[in-house]
Amino acid sequence: TLRFTLGVARILAGVHKARVIHKDIGPANLLIHPETLAPTLIDFNIASDVAQEVLGFTHQSQIAGTLRYMAPEQTGRTGRSVDQRADLYSLGVLLYELTTGRPPFEGEDLLDLIHDHLARTPATPFELQPQTPPMLSSLIMHLLEKEPDRRYQSAEGLAQDLARLQTALLAGDTTPFAFGQD
Repeated sequence: TLRFTLGVARILAGVHKARVIHKDIGPANLLIHPETLAPTLIDFNIASDVAQEVLGFTHQSQIAGTLRYMAPEQTGRTGRSVDQRADLYSLGVLLYELTTGRPPFEGEDLLDLIHDHLARTPATPFELQPQTPPMLSSLIMHLLEKEPDRRYQSAEGLAQDLARLQTALLAGDTTPFAFGQD
């Protein structure tokens, strides 16, 4: 899971460096090579080539993207601009699902899902799957922060923390460290 997520974070770092926001990170848009398990990001149909995009109110049936994996600011209900941090939130939703076996918000009603992304904090992965390393659980919850300013600020910084976490876990080191230092 960490190796896959690290691969996606590195891909996103390159996409964001090109000043592109994907805006639809989720399982339907990630392919996995059958032998190397390397991820490939596809479907840039709703991607934006603008560094920031401000969305106005949009009816829930007209929101572009996959609502289950969508950042709060992408719903058009926060008045916040959409930038690369929205992709990081979406990656957090995907990592949550990979870790726990279910998405953080499971409602089928569009308005309920929007409300969940805007206002609810899901149970931590550690609470749902106690075998989840606490630092991984904390990293996922950091990605799922409602306010973009409280999330990772770049995919590059996320990739560095994922690599550090992966190295530590492989060495059996569970010592906590502060996220987003690079």
